[in-house]
Amino acid sequence: MIRKATGVVLALGMFCSACISDGMEATAAIEPDGFATLPGGPPGLFASELVEFDSCEGFLDRIKADALERVGPYGFGGLGRPQPWFATVDMVAEEAMPTTAAPATTVLAAPAAGVDYSTTNVQEIGVDEPDIVKTDGGRILALAHGALHYIDVSSGVPVAESVLEMGTWGDSYLWDHQMLMSGDTALVTASRHTDDGGQATVVMQVDLTIPENIRITGALTVRGALVSARLVGERVALVISSEPQIANEFVYPASGSRSAELRAEQANRAAVEESTLDDWAPS
Repeated sequence: MIRKATGVVLALGMFCSACISDGMEATAAIEPDGFATLPGGPPGLFASELVEFDSCEGFLDRIKADALERVGPYGFGGLGRPQPWFATVDMVAEEAMPTTAAPATTVLAAPAAGVDYSTTNVQEIGVDEPDIVKTDGGRILALAHGALHYIDVSSGVPVAESVLEMGTWGDSYLWDHQMLMSGDTALVTASRHTDDGGQATVVMQVDLTIPENIRITGALTVRGALVSARLVGERVALVISSEPQIANEFVYPASGSRSAELRAEQANRAAVEESTLDDWAPS
């Protein structure tokens, strides 16, 4: 069997519908060149625009048609590495706890990013990147030793309010923690091994509303390795490298003869034509 890889680009919303391998509704897929830009997203992130679909069937039809143009006697012919999946995740905070308004005579200027406190170095203005330390001037979030630390610095004196353990997920060890923050929500990503020796990306949404009790309010696990992430407004774009399972169905020619290559190509084309959503979408 040959394990050549190709890829697609997929847009999905965290805790919302998306075309992943459990059969949920499709939202978007790729242009033939395999790179895409989220409509309304940061310019220049990818080379072309996403093609949107109303159903998983439309998504699957497009991927199979594209694959049939590429597949040959050696699978996808030397691509040799997984291509990135492109996913978007909405940072949806739960309704904030009511707070007591400051007296009318008190005027407090909000800390200014880059003036009163430093921010993560970024490549594009307004497009935040993941880091192990984030701050909004009133609090500092830090990832260390598999835990998220919440430190209140609003009074000028740092006060450690919470420590949220994030070093494991179920029975799996997590590593390479990174995070993004928007308002009272943080999105923490980490890597873990799958049962079959592969790699998955765990995305954990953390509610920061109560400093003394920060907590995970939802999570998403996607098979594949996280390549990068970006935050624009309250939407996070994740790029995850994932090998489609269809690659497991491809075969090599029995010899170098043209007839052997033709038989292998016919078998590989049949595998594409008979493939299902589970063969393409990340699980």
